[in-house]
Amino acid sequence: MNCPNCGGENINGNICSDCSVNINLYNKIISISNTLYNSGLAKAKSKDLSSAIDCLTKSLRYNKKNIEARNLLGLILFEIGHLGEAYKHFVLSLVYQKDDNKAQKYIDIINKDSHKIDALKDSVRIYNQGLTYLCQKSDDMAIIQLKKAIDINPAFIDAMNLLAATYIYQKENLKALQILDKVLAIDILNPKAQNYRGQIIHTIPNRRSETSEQKVTKQKNIRFVDDSKKMSGFGGSAMFNVLYILIGAVISFLIFFVLIIPGMTKSNAGIINDLTVKNETLETTLNQLKESNEKTILELQTASKELESQKKSLEEKVNIQNKREVLNEAQNLINNAQYEEAANVLYNLDPTGLPVDLSDTRSQLVAETFPRACNSLYNRAASRYRSRDYDSAEALFLDCIKYADIDSNFAGDSYYYLAEIYYIKEDKEKSKQLFEKVVAEYPASNFYWVATNRLDSRF
Repeated sequence: MNCPNCGGENINGNICSDCSVNINLYNKIISISNTLYNSGLAKAKSKDLSSAIDCLTKSLRYNKKNIEARNLLGLILFEIGHLGEAYKHFVLSLVYQKDDNKAQKYIDIINKDSHKIDALKDSVRIYNQGLTYLCQKSDDMAIIQLKKAIDINPAFIDAMNLLAATYIYQKENLKALQILDKVLAIDILNPKAQNYRGQIIHTIPNRRSETSEQKVTKQKNIRFVDDSKKMSGFGGSAMFNVLYILIGAVISFLIFFVLIIPGMTKSNAGIINDLTVKNETLETTLNQLKESNEKTILELQTASKELESQKKSLEEKVNIQNKREVLNEAQNLINNAQYEEAANVLYNLDPTGLPVDLSDTRSQLVAETFPRACNSLYNRAASRYRSRDYDSAEALFLDCIKYADIDSNFAGDSYYYLAEIYYIKEDKEKSKQLFEKVVAEYPASNFYWVATNRLDSRF
């Protein structure tokens, strides 16, 4: 049996000797993660997205490498408008499993459909603008922005919940209820939508009931007045009519101040208290949303730094591996006596960042190859010079100088021949500079005295 964590075969009881993992406990953790994934998948299929997100998040806490759970969580977050978090999960999914991973397909789709992604990003930006307006107590402007965000992304649940909360704050409960029903059609157990709906659902039928009772009361009052007039025995007397009017005015005055005004004061106090509570609720919601956004930004920044660090580490490993292969190529060329080709490979290899072992290997290969390459190139160049093929000779002498040690004669002698070639090509300024270089820097050159004479006689 191999260890499910590291693949090692050294198992001592239930403990892996290579990675010290308790295999039974590890398998239980993986099983719990898979169970939570299956539960999240079932809830997602039944449109219970909030519960699905909760299950999948817990699944990843048990096993961060559960690729199916991470991909599904990314898809759900993308659906409800959380683009940054969705993309983060797709990228992390590829970090844990590069091959045969649907996350690559999702990322490719996102990158290809740039217009749609830009539109969804605009919806998030507009949503944040609406949130800012709410913090500034500009409810109407916030509603306009939130509607725009929802028009762009009809499944933007956060925007719909915030719009419903704003309608509730403005006493537009019917409009709020319509928005909340749309949320629950997408996410049937969304906790915020259920909470808001529970606060307002009872208010709409109560209003209708109160209106009916008021109508009945008015009808009873009308009948009572009519019956009083019929029962009155003083209907034909002007004096009593005036008296009744005065008495009625006094009674109305008393009813107004004793009954109606206290009721109005109590009602206004209740409205003020209700508005205060709902204002506090809305402010709490706004603060929660701001904290959630800040947390998401922090998580994205942390994930970005981790990915950047992993990317840098992988690039360094790839770079070292590439340089190792270059050194192997140079060694193969040396084994085949292709010293000029090997010297060119080693010359173009940047030694920066090489580990100690590779740096030592490069130094050994350079010491073995460069002198032989110089000798071969110099002899070929001199032969071309004598054949008056000056262009080919020039190129070969320049290559020889690249690999020549400063103390060897190859460099000084090559500079002498180049000075002669430039003089023949009538580039006298360049020719003079190289003759002077031979005299100043290469006193051991075989052509030191010749170069000195050329300077005296030609310039």
